Amino acid sequence: MDLDPLAFPFVIDVPLREKRTYVQSASLFDFLVAKTGVNRNISLSFRRKIECQMEAVSAENGTGENYPARFSGENEHARFDLAIIERQPLKRLERRELYDEQAVVADSRIEGTSISSESGNGASAIDRIVALNKRLILQTTAPQKVLIFSKIFLSTLPSNRAPLTVTLKSRLGLTLFRSTVSVNGHDVGEIVFYGT
Repeated sequence: MDLDPLAFPFVIDVPLREKRTYVQSASLFDFLVAKTGVNRNISLSFRRKIECQMEAVSAENGTGENYPARFSGENEHARFDLAIIERQPLKRLERRELYDEQAVVADSRIEGTSISSESGNGASAIDRIVALNKRLILQTTAPQKVLIFSKIFLSTLPSNRAPLTVTLKSRLGLTLFRSTVSVNGHDVGEIVFYGT
């Protein structure tokens, strides 16, 4: 089913976090999930950092390869495939919010190449997944790397309080890291980071 009840383009209003000069993947993911109501087969991929105000358009409307991010997912009534583009004329994002990544992973524990979190201290599922994967890679494999979110796919959207496990499954040297995401021992997706 290809219902699409949203009017396009729609403005994406997400703040920058702390001192970052670009949109954090979890902020964009949470905004788009709330806006579309998707809960399964959710994908977000970044092609480059987003530092300017943005909007979402249907990916089918000929945006070509010029978009910095793409989001897709399904709910009971619709399927969405969105290209995230920077609004013209370009205007830098200015609104900011506090963010404590250490608090998000405070309940986590690392065992081998896996990191687990039982409840996440009130953070969203995507905030937890991103922060857990980052902590896992930095503490076990690449402590000196700057990590950049590339993409995530979730077959189902975990609840914010779901017990999560992120396991590093493969890497290409210290430049590409692919991890699986599990809830209660069942794989629900994967997340990919690049290291610079």
